Amino acid sequence: MTIANDHQAVRVTDMERSTRFYVEAFDATVLTRPFVIEGDFAEAMMGGPPGVRFRIRHLRFEQGVVELFEFLEPVVRAEPAHGSRASILHLGFRVDDVDATVARVLDAGGRLLLPVTAWGGARLTFCADPDGNVVELADASIEQLVTATVAAFPEAAPDAPDAVA
Repeated sequence: MTIANDHQAVRVTDMERSTRFYVEAFDATVLTRPFVIEGDFAEAMMGGPPGVRFRIRHLRFEQGVVELFEFLEPVVRAEPAHGSRASILHLGFRVDDVDATVARVLDAGGRLLLPVTAWGGARLTFCADPDGNVVELADASIEQLVTATVAAFPEAAPDAPDAVA
C-alpha cells in the first residue's frame, strides 16, 4: 500500500489576496480557478452546518499542493487559533534561501513570527500568511530537522527506526 502526504488545506478569508500571497511569496502555480462546493457533499465534507458553501482553489508548489478554502455560507470570521487550540499547526516549506524567502513573505503581505534561527546546521523561521495561517520555512529537509531535534532531545529518539510510541 502506498500512502503519501499529498496536500494540505487552509482556510482563508479572501481567495484572491491569499492566491497572490502564495504565488508572490512561494512561487505557487495556480492549478484551478475557484470553484464552489455546496449541498449534501459540502455538508458531509465539513460535518455541517446545513447550507454550508465554500470555494476551493488548488495551488502547486515545487513539491505538494495547498488547497485554499474560503467559506461563503456561513460567513464567520475565523480568528487564527493560538497553537495550543489549533488542529493544524503550520505548513512546512523547504526553501533554498530562508532570508530571501522571508523578504518575499513580508513583501507579499505576510509577517514574521520568529527571527531566523539556527537548528542543527539548518536555518528556520515561522511566519504567517495574511489570514494568520502559520508557515515554517527551513533550508533543510524534514529528515535533517528531525535528526537535529533528536540530537537536542535524545528522549525523542524512537526505540527502532520505524517504531511508533
